[in-house]
Amino acid sequence: MFAAPGRSRRLTTVQRWMCEHVLGIQPAGEDEKPPPRRSQADKWATNYGAARLWECRR
Repeated sequence: MFAAPGRSRRLTTVQRWMCEHVLGIQPAGEDEKPPPRRSQADKWATNYGAARLWECRR
C-alpha cells in the first residue's frame, strides 16, 4: 500500500471489506501479530550491555 508521508497506513473501510470478502483475507489474530517495536533507548541499553560483556572477555 502506498501512503503519503505522514499519513496513516491503516486500511479504509472499503479496502478492509475487499480484503475480507473478495480476497478472503482475515485480520491477524493476537498470536499472529509481530511484537511491538523496541524503543531506541532499549536498543542502546542492549547494545551497551553486550559491548560491556565483550570488553570483559577481552
